[in-house]
Amino acid sequence: MSAEGAAMCVHVGDAQVLASAMDKSRRACPGMHTNHGRKTQRSSALQGPRNLATRPRPKRVRGEAEHASSPSPTPQCLALAVRLTRWASAIFFLALVSMAHAQRLSQPPDENRQIIQKMLEAPEADIDLSRAKLVIDRMMDPSVDVDATLERLNEMARGIRKTLPTGASKRLILDALRFHIYQPNEWNERRPFQYDLEDPLGRAIKNKLLSNYLRSRKGNCVSMPLLFIFLGQRLGLDVSLAAAPNHLFVQWRDSDGKLYNLETTSGAGFTRDAWLRQQSPMTDIALKSGIYLRPMPKKEAIVAMAETLMAFYEKQDQPYRHAAMAQFLLKYSPNDICALLNLFTATQEIRKREFIRKYPGPSDIPMNQRPRLLMLDDQLKSIYDRAYGLGWRPLEISVKNGYGANAKFQI
Repeated sequence: MSAEGAAMCVHVGDAQVLASAMDKSRRACPGMHTNHGRKTQRSSALQGPRNLATRPRPKRVRGEAEHASSPSPTPQCLALAVRLTRWASAIFFLALVSMAHAQRLSQPPDENRQIIQKMLEAPEADIDLSRAKLVIDRMMDPSVDVDATLERLNEMARGIRKTLPTGASKRLILDALRFHIYQPNEWNERRPFQYDLEDPLGRAIKNKLLSNYLRSRKGNCVSMPLLFIFLGQRLGLDVSLAAAPNHLFVQWRDSDGKLYNLETTSGAGFTRDAWLRQQSPMTDIALKSGIYLRPMPKKEAIVAMAETLMAFYEKQDQPYRHAAMAQFLLKYSPNDICALLNLFTATQEIRKREFIRKYPGPSDIPMNQRPRLLMLDDQLKSIYDRAYGLGWRPLEISVKNGYGANAKFQI
């Protein structure tokens, strides 16, 4: 696989790419814009051609009668105005809280979220990532046989172990794993596992499912690193999932504790940080905050695997379920940039569904619905600011600053 192909492998599955999300944001949220790389926002409810609040007053016509003089407000009047403003703010806040609570109550409980929560609340040492992946896959494809696939993984690992000499070094085990997965041999029935050039971005949800990868032998940067990790851990290797923009890969720690990047979409070859940063835009802030290029603990890896489920909800046109899952996952991995941007995408869709597509113009919005719109606008701003603060950048800023231009979007 080419370097460009590896860099373009999609991290969040078929979720909207950021360039599209940002474009949609500009159309759906007229107030959102960037300025010298920093985002500012005035409430989109208060401006733009699709305003959902009152329009500005017309200017006074020249010659229109005016009072010759206006008395200055008394201290009593000023005090009354302050009290009224505070009361209005309190009522507005209570309306937001009430509406948010009503929205939560209106959403049916998500059994999938309960299952994932049980996995995430288990002790780190007790988590089996391969089982977690298969359980999540079964949420999208009920035909997935968890136990049978786990046994197949065990059998695959036993087959590799039989070829190893007694006391094999970690490096020798790593090389054996590479050979058995990516080179034609008896173990893989002369059908090596390859990068799927027909769906390089992993847009089809089924192509990210582990069972489909085992069957077709064609994968992407979701299924390929995960299989490598599942087998490597069974062979005693210290391998973990790691992220770059739009991409998942493997990090291996050798016997001396040194960490190496392995590009599993290209034969699990060694990959330098500098090469990854050339292929995909990454700021120094992003590396410092830990959203890229570091080994994920198991619970964070589960969150990363659940991003395929969020993409599934998006394809099924379930924005409320999509948003609820993203919010839930962020409780366990607050800096997960893909979960943040999934929440942004889902919130945008909710805003469009409840207001933009429903009402032809600002004056058509009922007054009691406007606090809800303002709340959604505030959520979008908060999500964007959070992602930006972690070092994520939208495409136009990344390219402008020369971080790299091979990726068409960054997630």
